[in-house]
Amino acid sequence: MAQKLAMAAVEMLEAGNEDQARQEISAALAADPANRLAQSLQRQITVDPQAALGRESFAYTVRPTDTLSRIAGRFLNDIFSFYLLARYNDIKVPRQVAAGQVIRIPGKAPPPGADRERLRLPSLRRASARCGPASRPNAAATWTVRCRSTPAPPAWTRPARRRR
Repeated sequence: MAQKLAMAAVEMLEAGNEDQARQEISAALAADPANRLAQSLQRQITVDPQAALGRESFAYTVRPTDTLSRIAGRFLNDIFSFYLLARYNDIKVPRQVAAGQVIRIPGKAPPPGADRERLRLPSLRRASARCGPASRPNAAATWTVRCRSTPAPPAWTRPARRRR
């Protein structure tokens, strides 16, 4: 029940309805004071974004397929930190972020070519489905997959050609 209320609050925050989201978060925390999503959302609403994320930032141009949730997942390692990122950029309705819009991302800019790391994500997702979640400690680090006994799948290879 608390998780459903917290997810409803996420929808409200994406639409820019902070007052309604506060009510849902309060109800979620009343039902389950240990609900991590509700705690995170409440913190994002109440904390000073620059104090939480830092003053150092870099410019990022929003791509056509980006949402604040995806950007927060990529750079803050938490898709649900979208609202804190929105507040960091004075965006009132996170859902309305547009392609071409320039926003500030807290922290240091990733090194050139870091987007090449993203190209390997599909095989990483297959590996994480079998082995557990992938982790990326910071933007400069490489992706790792924690796998107990099953090795990660090999990178994509071309199928063998049939001989005629």
